[in-house]
Amino acid sequence: MPRVKDKGNCVEFSMGSRKITFKKQCKLTKTINDLLIGVFFVAGSLLNFFEYAAVLGNTLYFSGSLILVCRSIYNIKINTTVEQDTNPTDLHQSYY
Repeated sequence: MPRVKDKGNCVEFSMGSRKITFKKQCKLTKTINDLLIGVFFVAGSLLNFFEYAAVLGNTLYFSGSLILVCRSIYNIKINTTVEQDTNPTDLHQSYY
């Protein structure tokens, strides 16, 4: 069973000699990103009311969806680290 440590600005999961750390950060860029996604989806909704602007509305929907996917990948990449524990205490312990 993994051990969980709350270190204030991060949460650390340890299992054997491996450690995974998730950083807990709130950034201005996340807030701006959420606002931009909201603007894209609202604009897409409004433009779909008019037949001549439906293509632009669908483009904004698609752009908002791509930003959501990129944000998730970015958050996983930035806020996660995997490292080898330098002082394993239970290296030979079985978890099964």
